[in-house]
This record gives sequence, structure tokens and C-alpha cells, in this order.
Amino acid sequence: MTDRKKLVHSHIHWRNQKRKAWQRELISKVVDLINAGDHDSLALIARTTGIPPQLRKNVWPILLKYHPMVISPNMMSNTLVWDSQNQKWRYHPETKTNEEVEQLILHDLSKYFHRRSSGGNLPNGVQTSHEPPSHITSQEHRIITLLKDCIFKFLRKWGQFFKYESGLSWIALGLAEWVPIDGDDSVLPGKRHGPPVKLFEEYYLPQDIKSNLPKNAQFTFGEIYERLLLVILHSPDIPKAEKLAKTESEGRSVIQYYPVLSGGDIAFQCQMFFKVFSVILPELYQPVSDEETLRPSKKTNWMYWWFKCSGARVLHKQDRGRIWDVLLGWRPHPRSLNFYLNYNNKIFDHLYSSRSSSHMDTEFFQKICKYGHDAFWFPDLETLKLGSQELRCDIQVLTELVKRNKYGLSDDELEIDFQKNGEEVGSVTKKGVDIPFSLLDAHVQLVFIYMAILQQHEFKLLEFEEAEISEFFNNVPSLSRSDDHNYRNLYENEMESRSISSSETETDELSRRPTSSSLANHMLIEVGDDDKTSNSFDELYSKAGDIWRKWIWKELEDTANV
Repeated sequence: MTDRKKLVHSHIHWRNQKRKAWQRELISKVVDLINAGDHDSLALIARTTGIPPQLRKNVWPILLKYHPMVISPNMMSNTLVWDSQNQKWRYHPETKTNEEVEQLILHDLSKYFHRRSSGGNLPNGVQTSHEPPSHITSQEHRIITLLKDCIFKFLRKWGQFFKYESGLSWIALGLAEWVPIDGDDSVLPGKRHGPPVKLFEEYYLPQDIKSNLPKNAQFTFGEIYERLLLVILHSPDIPKAEKLAKTESEGRSVIQYYPVLSGGDIAFQCQMFFKVFSVILPELYQPVSDEETLRPSKKTNWMYWWFKCSGARVLHKQDRGRIWDVLLGWRPHPRSLNFYLNYNNKIFDHLYSSRSSSHMDTEFFQKICKYGHDAFWFPDLETLKLGSQELRCDIQVLTELVKRNKYGLSDDELEIDFQKNGEEVGSVTKKGVDIPFSLLDAHVQLVFIYMAILQQHEFKLLEFEEAEISEFFNNVPSLSRSDDHNYRNLYENEMESRSISSSETETDELSRRPTSSSLANHMLIEVGDDDKTSNSFDELYSKAGDIWRKWIWKELEDTANV
């Protein structure tokens, strides 16, 4: 080995040892916060640096218990269709029988356990409602039955608004990769044809740490699943938001309904994605948009999985878990709840604190929040009282931001008061630190996270042919396998340096996931071996914030020139 290679390997080894030390500190802190019941600090960790894989089963129920979209839910509907011609909603309930829906659920769930030995084709269905396909083991059949029961329980409660579609099964499978379905600590491995594994065998945790974790679960798997769906399938009251935006923007020459902060429905998210794509990555957008790849079809509807299902099926287990951390850790300022939940008529802002417990000290805060604010910050945005009488909708907020950033008026000259509650974010207080709150709707954040993924792989995608790009969209390469490798080996004394840029984890994962062609090998070479792609997800999340600021600044400039 040359001196240069030795230096590179030494650097990678040192970097990983430093990263592991931080991850061990993070696990210790999260356990302390779990026992302290500090859900505000846990939410901050979830959205900034992510919950350690070993602890998601303990933390996610806490985050969901206090999640604004769970406490005051408003779920998108696939049974109500807006009739624009007659200006009214039309109801299209489920027309399939329970037996037909059950067949669909079993068929979708069984795809996860599909084995190559079955000939490379997905099963056309199951023999009967109670008999597993031949390639499903008895243990896997038991898991499928438990998941099916959870889905049916959800449909019995919410089926009037949301009838069955495949995403419900794949979200259940994704949750089962981190949260045990029953009390035996077995989780799905994220390997499409692998048997269930013990969570702490996949991600080892010392006994002295495990003994400090709560013994009793707050919710059953089915209850966690229902609450997770309320977050993933959340939608604001669109007609109400459009009406308010129209009222508040009378006489203005700007777009009326443009919920880039408060969030919109799936159609708006997709529209926004393409708009951001064309601005941030024009060289990639042009050739890609000319192909059929970006036009979702029934066979390869990648946008359905990216946006409506928040990465279910198309993302790797560890990356999807990290994105769900962001969604579950989303917390706006308590005073601004109704800005994001425009339908809300409940009072629950008292459940949230703007300050952490004493378990969150300044030193640790600066490690997870390096600059002391939300990743999706923008000048003056966190100082505005979103949801107040003057700032009830996005168009008012954007107008105020244009005013502040264009004219550079002093605070005394501005018409709208702004004042932070308490001290500066992250400042030392008698007890803990002040918490920076979320500024963008959780699902809007996904648009910029996905854009950061595309930017990270831009040059490779420019070299791909149409079929290869389609494969990328429907089977996104592993984004954070370095962190995943570290968490799997966090408490092992490794005797020799190993390069994390090798395709150890990526090779395993790609070989376990079904592909539509022999593209898997090509993807492994072109994307998986690029050392840049194996960096921490934290870097990708930070890049998403940078993309947000670059894009919204251009939007504000365009608005100011109207």
C-alpha cells in the first residue's frame, strides 16, 4: 500500500472513530431524555441529527404521542374527489369486498419476503386468505398476518376517508423494520427476502444501557402504525387555505395560494418539486424531463412512494428511518400551530416547551444544532409570529420577508412586531437551553431533502440512460451506509482500520432487493462506490437547508420584481 493510500485509510479510520464516539454520546443522551420524559428535546434530536437505530422503538412512540398532526389530525383522502366544474366534493367509497381487500394486502405484504428462488416473478396472489404463498415461511406468515390485522384496524377506523392502497402495506413493513410487532424484539431486516432479526443483534446495545430503557411500551404496534399514518398522510385544509390566501392577497400582483411554508397537498408537493428541480439543477432537469422517466406510470410511480408514502419501498431502511425521524421530530413554535394546522380548533400549545430540560446542556446542544437554529432557517423568518392576525397565510409571510430583506428597514420601521420568546435560541438558562422550532412544513422539507439527494448524484445521473435513471428513482442507492455501519459496530473493538467507502453494506442491500433488470451491478459501480455518497445523512440534511435558502431567495427576488 502506498503512503498516500495509508494516509487516506488512516484519515477514514480516525474520522469514523470520532464519529462513533459522538454516536455513543448521542445514545447515552437519548436514554437520559427518554427517562426524563423530555419529548421536546427528543424531537429536536430527531429532526437535526436523527434517533439512533437502537432506540427508535422507544423514541418514536413518544414523538408520536405529542406530534401536532396526531393530536389534531387532518388526513388526505382518496375517497373524496374535488369536482372543479360543479365546485363540490364527490365521494368514491371503497367498492371492493373485505375479502378482495385482504387479498390485496396479503399480496403486497408478501412481496417484501419474495425470494429469487421463486423464479424472479412476484406472486400473483395467495392461495386463500389464510394460506401463505409457498415461498413464505411460517414465521414470516405470522408477521404478515399481524401486519394485515393492523392495516384492517386502521381501515375500520379511517376507511371512510382513506381506502386501501399499496402504500399502507409498505409503510407498515417500514415501521416493522424498527419497531417490534410483538414483545419478542424481532424486527424486519430491510432485506426483502431475509428472515426477521433481533433488533439488538443487528444494532448492538450494551446491557447496562438496555437496563435503563423503559420496560413497558406506551403503545402497541398497531397504535404506533395508526399515528405514523396520520403524520405521513397529513394534509392541511386546502379549500380553507385557498380561500384565506385569496382574501388576504386581494389587490396584489403575486401568486395567491403558494403554501411553501405551511405546506399543501400531494399535488402541490409534486408541483413544487419540479419547480425547485428546474431552478436548482437545470442541467439535470432538462434531459431528465425530456424522457419518460419523470412521468410516473402505473408500473413505476416513483413519485407516489417518494411523496405520498415518504420514502416507503424506494429508500433503504436506514435512510427511510432517518427521513421518518425528521417527520416525527417536526415541531413548530407553539404559538404558530394554527399556521400549519389551519383546520385546528384544539388548544394544546401548553404541551410544548420552548426550553429543554436540564439534561440538554449547551455543549450538547451545539453539537446537534451547530448554528443554533432550524436547518431550514431563513433571515427574519424565525422572528415572525406566524399565525398572528397579520401573518395568517404564506403570502403575507413572503411579503413581509421581501420587505425585510429588500429594503433593510430597521426594526422600529417595520409594521409587524417581531420578538423571540425568552432569550436567544440555544442560550443558557437556569434549566436547559432554548429550543429552535421547525419553520417549514414537514412534507415541504421532504422536497428539499430529495433535491439534495439528486444534487449529490447529479454528475452520475447525467451519465445515465433513461432506464438507469428510472432504476435510480425507484430504487434509490444507500445514502448513509457509513453511519449504519458504525451503529452496527458501535460497541465493538475493531482491531484494524477499514475503509467505509467500500461497498460492504451497499453490496448486501442491493443483492437483497429485487431489481427490474441487471442494472443493480451498474448502480453499484456508478453510485454505490462513490465515497461521497457514503457520508453522514446529517450532511445531506444540511445541504437540503442550503438548497431551501437558495431557492426561496430567488423566489423572493422574483416576487419583489413583480
